[in-house]
Amino acid sequence: MTQVKELWKLKLVHEYFMSERCDGGRMVLSRESEMLLMRRQCIMRQVGLGEWELLGFDEVNFNVSDTLEMDCIINDRNFLYYTQWNWNMNGACPRIDIGIDADVNINMADFSGKMVNCKPNVCFQLAVSLQKIIVRE
Repeated sequence: MTQVKELWKLKLVHEYFMSERCDGGRMVLSRESEMLLMRRQCIMRQVGLGEWELLGFDEVNFNVSDTLEMDCIINDRNFLYYTQWNWNMNGACPRIDIGIDADVNINMADFSGKMVNCKPNVCFQLAVSLQKIIVRE
């Protein structure tokens, strides 16, 4: 029987908040990533404050080139007041590339990755390689 499973989870945290749950940002998939997930019959959805999950069927197959790309867009006008990080530098932001199997904590204040062009209010772009998802049991 085919079942829907959580394939990956993303949490945005910020040490300014007691709960560390950051409600000042939202993750927005690129159009190409939305189309990829439709082809693979998967969905990325917000499940809580600063939390998103990737859901898919247990027989989903990803190609080596399959990558989720998303922007972290800041909604909170006060973000600059409680964040020590120069995050929107003349239309550029850091791009973070990770694998789906990585259990990574990224400290944006110390991040020195490559800079890419971005839309207004984007503080970083996240690219997640999906090639190592194995859901068959």
